[in-house]
Amino acid sequence: MRSDKITNGAGAALLAFVLMTNGYSVMLGANAGRSTWISHLLATALFFVCAVFLVRVCDAYPQKSFFGALSAVLGRVPAKIIAVAVLIASVATCVVSLTVFSRFVQITALPRTPQIIIPLIIAVISALSLRVGMRALAGSARMLVWFFAGVFLIFVLFGIKWMDAELLLPQTDNPGELLSGTGEVFLNRFGSLFAVMAIYTRMPEGKKRRFAFLTSAIGSGLALTAISAVTVATLGVNAARSDFYPVFTVMSVRGIGGFIQHTEILACIAMTLCLFFKTAVCVMFSDDMLAGILDTTQDLGAAMPIALICAALTQIIYRDLSSLRGMVEWKTGATYVLGAYILIPVLLVLFLKSRIGKQGKTG
Repeated sequence: MRSDKITNGAGAALLAFVLMTNGYSVMLGANAGRSTWISHLLATALFFVCAVFLVRVCDAYPQKSFFGALSAVLGRVPAKIIAVAVLIASVATCVVSLTVFSRFVQITALPRTPQIIIPLIIAVISALSLRVGMRALAGSARMLVWFFAGVFLIFVLFGIKWMDAELLLPQTDNPGELLSGTGEVFLNRFGSLFAVMAIYTRMPEGKKRRFAFLTSAIGSGLALTAISAVTVATLGVNAARSDFYPVFTVMSVRGIGGFIQHTEILACIAMTLCLFFKTAVCVMFSDDMLAGILDTTQDLGAAMPIALICAALTQIIYRDLSSLRGMVEWKTGATYVLGAYILIPVLLVLFLKSRIGKQGKTG
């Protein structure tokens, strides 16, 4: 399963689904007010820089998995320490996404359904899809990405007439809210920074995979920026802040030409697909890291246990909607998590350059 290869187009599509998870329900960084869309742009730029660093490390060892690249750059023991940290980060972002979506479904459509049911179904199906590797998963993403692009166009183009452009004028009186909004967007939207390396290392080596991967990363970030801009300009700053699912609210109050109603159903389908793909990618990455930590080259068959653990953790971290909102919002302690996300790619590149320099001297 760790040796299967996917095409560049399929990998780019899969990355877009992962990054856009819950993009049509929750809008992160809402406390930045009219500057929310700027927070999304800054978070996208930060993610892009970190992704470039990680891609650089993987490209230096194109035949190796992400853990193999870590080992080649840092050595076996430090690589295992980093692997544990990124494994935890992968599981955490998967659990939060599962919780946010399952609670959204429970509120909007299935109020009497036990909260465990939705994450359990998605986690199990995601794990089962990995039994044949990532090729089938990525191929499905490549076919479905056109539907996803259609939903995005419907959301943006048919929402222009509802927008008040003045609500998008940046606020300059409180830069602290802009920065905290940037951190909030990064951790929740791009918290899969390390997990998506499971996609990249399975794409065919060469400049084309780097271009496809990074282009998809930028495109997804810009799409999220556009969604946040439309949401704020439609609902207003106060409504966008108070509503935990403001993007879905915007989608649900609009139709298309008085003929097509309930376009929010399209958003629900798109979000379900995104969560399925993100869960599968996070589970596969966690399985890769676990194999490296345990020093085995054979498939562990740990996808299902990891998926079930993720589903179970959704019940531990969730108490009520206010606690869920507090979990995704920016807080002081999140600064250290954000720092770790930035520090690890930077250190990997520095150690890589040092290793290359030493090899050049000895050569």
